[in-house]
Amino acid sequence: MTDRLAMPLVSIPPIEKKLNPLALGSSVFGTNQWAGERAAELLTAMEAALQNGVTHFDTASSYGDGGPERLIGQFLTGKREQVFLASKAHVDEPDAHAALESALQLAAIAGRINYFGGLPKDRPTIQSDSNLIHYKELHVTGTTACSTGDCWQAAHIVNGGRVNLAHIVSGRFSLRRVKEAFAVAENRESLKIVIEP
Repeated sequence: MTDRLAMPLVSIPPIEKKLNPLALGSSVFGTNQWAGERAAELLTAMEAALQNGVTHFDTASSYGDGGPERLIGQFLTGKREQVFLASKAHVDEPDAHAALESALQLAAIAGRINYFGGLPKDRPTIQSDSNLIHYKELHVTGTTACSTGDCWQAAHIVNGGRVNLAHIVSGRFSLRRVKEAFAVAENRESLKIVIEP
């Protein structure tokens, strides 16, 4: 790990493994970019993140029609024990209920399942096997948002220079060029676009 990314590690009880508080989120990978040169770039970015101590990877089936999940799966071959992986299903997906229900079966012993977001009000329930929770010693929680304290901590880490995020900015645009900035962002070839006043 480089000194630039050295920061206090956090734990998610009851897991004793310490994690970097930063996560690599795959929602920004874009769509239709899972093959060829772009996929190679994303695999390189994941390797760089892991080599710099980022051990929390976040994805979802709704990101790029499942492309990020497949690419992260490819990357994690032989590295699965090194990474805390989070995935999710959107509540409007036809298989959202099945995804939430299967989480109990897919989780490892002493695994953690966090339901981040609810289901539609007309179908809010799922079937669950309480024996899986009991015998696998699973920890099932729910979250609706990050706390203000979480946001302040993240801002403190970035503003304190403990991590350099400049390389994730694909383009900077003045407010006068806002239409161009949105067009670049919408082409899904950029990682992060910044509009400056």
